[in-house]
Amino acid sequence: MDCVVGMRNVHSHTSRNCGEVCCLCLSYTFPFILFLIIVSSTVGFDAYFITLCLRYNRDWRTAVSVLFMVVGTAGVAMLMWAFISVLTTAAGYVPSLPWKYPPTYVGEMAGFRPPAQPNSEGFNPYCVTQLDRTKRLRYCVPCAQYKPDNAYHCNFCSRCTYQFDHHCPAVNNCIGRENYKIFVTFLIYAGLVSFLNTVLMLIGLLVLDGGERFVLWFGLPLFMGLLGSSVFFFGMLHVCWSYRGESTMSRHVALFNREEPMAQDRQQADEKRRAHWDAVLGTDRRWWRMLLPMRARWLNTEALV
Repeated sequence: MDCVVGMRNVHSHTSRNCGEVCCLCLSYTFPFILFLIIVSSTVGFDAYFITLCLRYNRDWRTAVSVLFMVVGTAGVAMLMWAFISVLTTAAGYVPSLPWKYPPTYVGEMAGFRPPAQPNSEGFNPYCVTQLDRTKRLRYCVPCAQYKPDNAYHCNFCSRCTYQFDHHCPAVNNCIGRENYKIFVTFLIYAGLVSFLNTVLMLIGLLVLDGGERFVLWFGLPLFMGLLGSSVFFFGMLHVCWSYRGESTMSRHVALFNREEPMAQDRQQADEKRRAHWDAVLGTDRRWWRMLLPMRARWLNTEALV
């Protein structure tokens, strides 16, 4: 039961026996259901336009139906690309070396030296600006290592993740530095493709189809429209948060730190926002890379922690 609740994925867990393999497969129940929803909706979409082609053979409506079917299926293919990319791209887990050794604090408290903690005898070349609530270097007890800035421990994956945003059950994967851009792209694609196919099917039902309309056919665009609009809402929410330099986890942490003064001037806020963009979107932000479900790319790997 523990391995099922843990929702381990292939990126954070290596199965050692048949029981763990079964538990790992069960952890992908939600992604499998999501896959079936996408496939079944596409099959229904294509089936409707195939019936139009058969009904209006050698008619102008046949050509339009084929065009709609090709455009809609191409959109779903892009959506599946994004979906598979989210599933197969690890979030970016914090390695034990050098993070089992304390980093150097270079935060706003100039000259402050945090108290020593376990594993302080080694060398860590990286610097941090964040401390925990006791003014110590942020340390993860389950992982027995220190945390980089904006890294947090995922209880589902049992690993610390760079730029941790949240753990998404729908794709059974942590969302972090390496796959956040792909995740947001997937949400936007899901909303746009659902809206596109809904409009195309409504045109087919209300304009192209002059024969008897089955009420059942209207249920599919209604379902796609409702599901797509809700997913698109979450996608745009993440876009707005990213523009402001925020994440799901940072907003959650901010709720517990309201009593602590966090005065920042405009320059500091801009620097924080740009640092967040560089961390989750990469420094190679050419328009086609931003539109496609591709991993973020950093031109200067030394900027990565």
